[in-house]
Amino acid sequence: MLLLYFSGHGIKDDRGKLYLATRNTSKTQQGELIRSTSVSANFIHDRMSESRSRRQVVILDSCFSGAFAEGMPAKDDGTIDIRQQLGGEGRVVLTSSSSTQYSFEQKGQDLSIYTRFLIEGIKSGEADRDRDGFISTDELHEYAKEKVRELQPQMKPEIYAIREGYKILLTKVAPGDPRQQYRKEVALFIRRDKISRVGRHTLDILRTRLRLDTTEAKAIEDEVLEPYRKEFREKLQEYQQVFAELLERDETITDGDRHDLQILQQRLGLRDEDTMPIEPLVTAQFKTHQQNLETYQQAFTTALRQEFPLSAASRDHLRQIQSQLELANGDIAAIESQITAEVEAYHQKLQDYQRLFFTATQQEYPLSEATRNNLRQQQQRLGLTDVDVAPIEAQITTQIESYHQKLQQYEQAFVKATQRQHYPDEVTRKQLQQTWQTLGLREGDVGAIERRIDAETSAIKAIIIQSSSEAEYRKEQETIRQEPPIQQSSPVQPTQPPQDRITRQTFLKWAGLGSVGLVTGVAGLEFFKGQSPKYITVKFETVSVDQKGQVIKRDSNKQAKLFKEDLGNGITLDMVEIPGGSFNMGSPFGENGRTQSEEPQHAVNVPAFFMGKFEVTQEQYQQIMGSNPSFFKGAKRPVQGVSWNDAVEFCRKLSQKTGREYRLPSEAKWEYACRAGTTTPFHFGEPSRAELIRDLAKV
Repeated sequence: MLLLYFSGHGIKDDRGKLYLATRNTSKTQQGELIRSTSVSANFIHDRMSESRSRRQVVILDSCFSGAFAEGMPAKDDGTIDIRQQLGGEGRVVLTSSSSTQYSFEQKGQDLSIYTRFLIEGIKSGEADRDRDGFISTDELHEYAKEKVRELQPQMKPEIYAIREGYKILLTKVAPGDPRQQYRKEVALFIRRDKISRVGRHTLDILRTRLRLDTTEAKAIEDEVLEPYRKEFREKLQEYQQVFAELLERDETITDGDRHDLQILQQRLGLRDEDTMPIEPLVTAQFKTHQQNLETYQQAFTTALRQEFPLSAASRDHLRQIQSQLELANGDIAAIESQITAEVEAYHQKLQDYQRLFFTATQQEYPLSEATRNNLRQQQQRLGLTDVDVAPIEAQITTQIESYHQKLQQYEQAFVKATQRQHYPDEVTRKQLQQTWQTLGLREGDVGAIERRIDAETSAIKAIIIQSSSEAEYRKEQETIRQEPPIQQSSPVQPTQPPQDRITRQTFLKWAGLGSVGLVTGVAGLEFFKGQSPKYITVKFETVSVDQKGQVIKRDSNKQAKLFKEDLGNGITLDMVEIPGGSFNMGSPFGENGRTQSEEPQHAVNVPAFFMGKFEVTQEQYQQIMGSNPSFFKGAKRPVQGVSWNDAVEFCRKLSQKTGREYRLPSEAKWEYACRAGTTTPFHFGEPSRAELIRDLAKV
């Protein structure tokens, strides 16, 4: 046998002819090959043709090595085909690449990729594909080609042979390698993806005879079995995927699906015992996935009911839940879309009910039973629960009761004016007009109060005249003028003995027309009668902005005094001192956004008082009242759902607990505290745009 092996550089000239480079091979400055410095493939062909050897093997590991077997000039015409070029019987050529490809080396290796696997196949004996103990040219080619393509798919080793050239035996498998022998035996006993039962016993005997340890034998078995196992896993995965798709479609497997699955199982070459574990596994995974989807749906629904639209913080929290439940974006997209549409419809229903309830309260308050029943019917028509409408009713009711409180305040002012003079003079009339306009009352409501009190005053006068002489009546009027105003918090209607004289002031007490002091939220300096609280001085910063919202002034040296009212259980109420002073209440003509209720602007003197630093929280309200009416629970959140009567009762109990008098701040004190000594529409300035005001209010 004649063997020629070449590993080096293959070069094509300008005519496409292959030359094998030597260490002296060079090119011209124009890049053309100097042919005399290299070995022509034609020269090698000629020498092989002259050889008397009947078995000739050429192995070329170079770029364009496939060109060695291409057509070459013949003596009679221009070209001959590959078989004529190879000539002779029993000739074979193995090349690392085709006629147009490059051959590659592997970084860090002394040998090129192709040569490396040629040697490996011979030394290990793995190139002996038919396990006959010999390695032929075609077996060596197939082994090397398979290994090369795994590392470099773009390389395509080729083989060219004449007659029995494919079966030229190159070498015997090296004897005495127990690992290779064991590997061959393992391949004989593979059934599907594992070793047969008989094969297992046979291999155990062989392993003992070859003196291989268990770990080494196991590694060989795993290496040989891996391709079979991989193929088996892929078939199982395909079957599992189809089964999962059927569940996602209908959530049940029909008889028709069963029939189709059996056909698929047969086509894949799977047995019943192979597919049997798949169905309960996929079914369990599917149910878990459905449960996770339902869990996310509940979380998303709850988040939207608490706030709509969702804030960035709520979005981040939902993304964490999605990650914990191992849900993809595609899984939750449909859920979010559907629920968002439902919540938008829900909020529209809330707005519809809000309009209905507001309209009803404008027509009558308190609501009659008939109106209540009608609202309940509208609530049911909209599909809303009592929990849904409770915050709406509480908010509107609070606004109405606040307005009624202002009506009572005006009634007190009017009573105070008419106690000393039945018919107020023009000056008093203007003062009363200024009062009800400042309170933002409607003129019709004010007229109704005045007419009722005038009628009651006339009745008082008639009773007094009937009970005494004219002189006594004048004397009693003088006495009433000299007495101080009456402070009474609730109407009283006692039964009077006939012998007692009924005075004007006594009757006013009975009728509940005396002035009323409201108690809640603000403690005045004048009623620290016992031990004064411990004051704390705090610093704060104020900011002024121009019309564009740009900061034009900062003052970081502001100070205030506060004390902490101990409510028990570690809960305190921070009360901040508001220094006394005077200010113009209301807004001047021409101020942007002013309403009629803010005129006329008038000077008001305000004594020093204390005001709560924050809104009353739920834990503070719970500590004093023993209950929490809030819908959106949270210890540190402001209390909600509190009526005016509840607020009055809160202040009464707070005063009783602390020994200090607490009351709701008057409107004058509210405005005085909010203005904070400024004359602009807002304490931070006069921005020109509403969105700037909203942004600054959040700071």
